[in-house]
Amino acid sequence: MKLFIIGNGFDQGHRLPTSYWNFREFLKVNYPEFLYDFESHYEIYPGYDDDAKKAMLWNDLETNLANIDTIEIIENAVQMDMGLESGDFGIKDTLDQYFEEEYKYIERLAVYLKEWVATIDLKDVKQKTSFNLSFENALYLNFNYTAVLEEVYEIDDIDIVHIHGSLNNGPFGDDPILGHGNITRMEEIQEQAGEAEEKFDEKLMSICGAIQRYYEETYKNIKDYMYKLDRLRGKCIDEIISIGHSIAGVDLPYFSSIDKLSQEQAKWIVYYYWEGEKQAMYNSLLECGIDPDRIEMRQSDEFYDL
Repeated sequence: MKLFIIGNGFDQGHRLPTSYWNFREFLKVNYPEFLYDFESHYEIYPGYDDDAKKAMLWNDLETNLANIDTIEIIENAVQMDMGLESGDFGIKDTLDQYFEEEYKYIERLAVYLKEWVATIDLKDVKQKTSFNLSFENALYLNFNYTAVLEEVYEIDDIDIVHIHGSLNNGPFGDDPILGHGNITRMEEIQEQAGEAEEKFDEKLMSICGAIQRYYEETYKNIKDYMYKLDRLRGKCIDEIISIGHSIAGVDLPYFSSIDKLSQEQAKWIVYYYWEGEKQAMYNSLLECGIDPDRIEMRQSDEFYDL
C-alpha cells in the first residue's frame, strides 16, 4: 500500500495563504497588540523590514519559538527596581505576579492560530495535479491544518491522519497545534533556575521560572502525537510519497518512526520545491536511517502539472 505524507508546501502549491507569514498578516490586522508583544520578545520591532522579520522568526516559526533572547531578558529583569521598601528581599511573589502578566499573552497563540486556520477558504481551490491521489488502499499523513485532501480531492477522512490537528471534525481531527522542539533550551533554563534557587536569588528565580513557562507554553512534544502513527503498524507499506514537507526541524523524528513502521523496506519518493533544498532534504532522510537506494528525489513541477 501507499503512504502519502502531506506538508504545507502542498497547500501552498494550491495557492492557499497558509505560510506562517500569512498567519502574521492575520495577527497584524486582527490582533496588533498581541503581535507587537510577541515579536518584541524576539527583538523584532515595527521599524524592521519584512525580510528581517521573516529571517528572524516567521520563515521557520516553530523552530524559532525557542529563540527568545534569554540573556537580555534576564539582565533586564535582574536590574529591575520594583520600588519595594524591603528592597529585593521577599520580592519573588511580586515578581512572579509581574512576569505572569508580562508573558500571559503567549497563551493566546494557539487560540489565534485556530481562528486564522478557520479563515482559509477552500471553495475556489482546484486540483493542481493529474497524479492520482485517491487509492483504494492508501493512508495519508497530513501535517496541514486544512481539508484540501477531503474537500478538493474527495479522499475519505477515515484514511487521513492530521497529525498536528485540523478544524476537520472527522474521526481523527483535533485542534491545530504548533511549537518548538528545543529540549536543550528548556534544560538550560531549568538548570539556571536551579542555580538561582541554591543562591536564593529571588529575582533570577522568578524570571527563570517565567521563561521556563514560556518555553513550556510554546513547546510541541512530538512524543504526544506519535501514537497517531499506530495506524501504520502492521500495514504492508511499499511506497511512501512525501509532498510539500521540508523534512526538517521538530518533525524529523516522525520520519524515522515511519520508516521503522514500514519495516525499513518502502521506497521513498520525495518532492522538493527548489534545487537549493534538495540536498538538505536528502541528507535529512539519510539522518533518519533511510537507505539511499530507497530514496528518489523529484522536482515538484512533476507533481503540480495542472
